[in-house]
Amino acid sequence: MGFGALRVFNEDVYAPGAALPPHPRANMELVEIVLSGTLACAGAEGEQRLVAGGVCWTGAGHGVAHGTRNPDPDSPARALQAWLQPGRLNAAPATVARQFDPEARRGRWTLLLSPDGAEGSIALRLQAWLRATRLGAEATVKLALDPGRRYWCQVTDGEVHVAGERLVAGDGLALEPRAGELVLQGIAPCSDVLVFDLPG
Repeated sequence: MGFGALRVFNEDVYAPGAALPPHPRANMELVEIVLSGTLACAGAEGEQRLVAGGVCWTGAGHGVAHGTRNPDPDSPARALQAWLQPGRLNAAPATVARQFDPEARRGRWTLLLSPDGAEGSIALRLQAWLRATRLGAEATVKLALDPGRRYWCQVTDGEVHVAGERLVAGDGLALEPRAGELVLQGIAPCSDVLVFDLPG
């Protein structure tokens, strides 16, 4: 909790048919990232269903009822939820859900969130970016770091080397403002990593 604009970041596992009923939220950027199973997100534009790789963004703005549920009666669902402070307050509520192919990010970065919707990403109301990659054993990706910004690296599956640290699924690494290059190298046959690029 509380790393710059990233106020909350947690992993949720939904039992088959389980639901978190809609509840009020305001002036928060809410992001759901589906890791496995199926997740239905209720926001400003009604309910959106996503499977693994999918991202649902809700700009709560001046107020919205936000909820999530697992519509599958037989299989669990696993997702990450992030709350980000918006760059402007009391905007109109909005929701965008988009399905991204996890295999399309193998050995490269895929942009999931950005301020302007670049490269097919979802636009959010904050000068922040969320990138994802999938690495095989010994595969490497790099990311140039801006010394005026903060970075949060989260391993969702597998095992990787990041900034001299060995991280496994569930581990996160906070990077305070620094210059240089972030290097990630896969250890497991298939590892998934997210990196938030946040205001300093």
